[in-house]
Amino acid sequence: LTLTALADTQYGGSQILLKPEVRIGSTNEDALHLHLVINGINAGVEGTAEARLFLVPAPLSNPTFADPSSTPSALSLIVTSNALKGVISIALFNRTKSAEPGYGTKLYSATLPADSFPLTVDWYLSSKAYKLKLGKDAQTIDGSRQESWELGEAWSGALRFVMRIVNITAGERSQLRVSDFAVTNGPIPE
Repeated sequence: LTLTALADTQYGGSQILLKPEVRIGSTNEDALHLHLVINGINAGVEGTAEARLFLVPAPLSNPTFADPSSTPSALSLIVTSNALKGVISIALFNRTKSAEPGYGTKLYSATLPADSFPLTVDWYLSSKAYKLKLGKDAQTIDGSRQESWELGEAWSGALRFVMRIVNITAGERSQLRVSDFAVTNGPIPE
């Protein structure tokens, strides 16, 4: 899968909305597992681009567009590639009410060298735990929260998964390249 921003304006981008609805498991044994390999996020020689991978409760008010910063509830994994600084930044957010600014509460963050692509991402979610595991170049980086995590009622039903690439720098046409994408349910690994 390759997503390319449709225009070179700042904050312009493009997205894919996964048509099948998904569910977060009620136990750690039937957790939702999002798996993908990010082969690259291109933003030009000095540009910055952002991949936004997020879940929002279904149905959507607009069935073709979703925005993690303007919906009452969203779980967002933000991967930012800064070519000038030579780093990849990763952050996980939980938005629980529409009055929260931006993406909501930051749960996890990490910084990796820009040559960490291709980057394997495994994101596990149950109503009582989450785990974020990053691949080969980030073996020691692992975010998880067990038993101190409680998702509210908004997350007990059907969800939609959205993947978006956004130009952070004007004049760029950012691109997100993803392979080996899968959405399944199963146990959260130790």
